[in-house]
Amino acid sequence: MRSVNSASEDMAVTNKGSGREPSFRRVRGFVVLMLLVVATTAGACGRGGAKAGSGAAATGPVPVEVVRAEARRFAWTVEYPATVLADKRAILVSKLPGEVVRVNVREGDRVKAGQVLVELDPIDIRIGLRQAEAQRTAAQAGVEMAEANLANLRKNHERLTSLHAKGTVSEKDFDQVEAGFKAATAQVGVAKAQLRIAEAAVLAARTNLDFMSIRAPFDGIVVSRMVDEGARTSAMPPTPLVQIVDSGSVKLLGGIPERAIRFVPAGADAKVFVEAISSEPIPAKVDRVEPLVDPRTRTANVRVVVQNADGRLVDGMSARVAIETTGAEAFAVPEDAIGRSDIDPAQGAVFVVREGRAHRIDVALGAREGDLVEVLSGLSGGELVIRGSRSGIREGQEVAVQAGQGG
Repeated sequence: MRSVNSASEDMAVTNKGSGREPSFRRVRGFVVLMLLVVATTAGACGRGGAKAGSGAAATGPVPVEVVRAEARRFAWTVEYPATVLADKRAILVSKLPGEVVRVNVREGDRVKAGQVLVELDPIDIRIGLRQAEAQRTAAQAGVEMAEANLANLRKNHERLTSLHAKGTVSEKDFDQVEAGFKAATAQVGVAKAQLRIAEAAVLAARTNLDFMSIRAPFDGIVVSRMVDEGARTSAMPPTPLVQIVDSGSVKLLGGIPERAIRFVPAGADAKVFVEAISSEPIPAKVDRVEPLVDPRTRTANVRVVVQNADGRLVDGMSARVAIETTGAEAFAVPEDAIGRSDIDPAQGAVFVVREGRAHRIDVALGAREGDLVEVLSGLSGGELVIRGSRSGIREGQEVAVQAGQGG
């Protein structure tokens, strides 16, 4: 043991003599350095904690900007897409089968009411008309013969009636004359009925002859010619021949929200925008609003009429209709006070201030006019509604209304 200790001491002396620091001194220096770093960090954290603590102690109500919910009448605009439709349109057909012998118009031609557009071969109808006229002539002759016969029998009947009253004519002879007179009277009635039948046949033949000429029912423009000369038409199903439209006035059909129905009366002013023509609005009038709501879209059809004497509006054009309404009184709040639903833009929420705290209220939203939005339900009026940024505001949050507001 002693020899080992002596060896250790000699090693220590030898190391010192060589100029090297012992290893325990280096460890002691490292430990001292680490203690200084920890002390410095702790001091900094202490000072930061003190500042944070003082900040927390200073935290109070969140300052907010508010606006009072007040009722006002909204003048809002109902807009919807629509298609220009001619006020009158007709596809002309033939009521009788026949062969087309002439087509007097083509697409784009303007026509007048009563103008012959298409002609069918009338030969068969003319033959029928002549037959009917001959039958009428024969029936007329039959009436004349029956009436002449009745006139002769009437004289004999009157004479025998007088003699029969005096008793100079047998009962048998008088009965024969009486029966002949009644038969002649009936024959006149039959002849006249046959004449009426013949006259009806003539009228029918003339009507059918008129059907061979297809005429325009109103003033308009030919938009489609569907047959050419030589085509054979049928009556069942009817063969379309020509389509015409009257664009002197046009109508535009579209749907408006159900809540707008009572604010869009017949006769209300409207504006029609047709980009294909001009960016300027075209004045129009509401013709009628159908009293039926589509359960799928919750809209009702409205018909707007536009005068189109110059023919600028063409059947089939796309358009946009705007109808000004007076609306009803409702509460209004700024757009920046509303948090809208991502699912339904007509639903949202606002925060109101009550007793120094924020409270959330769900609202139903309506029209927008400028920066104001119509609130259909949820507010009763007079509430102080928080506007602007609502970050950090939650239900029951303590808030402070900025000076000069909420009066």
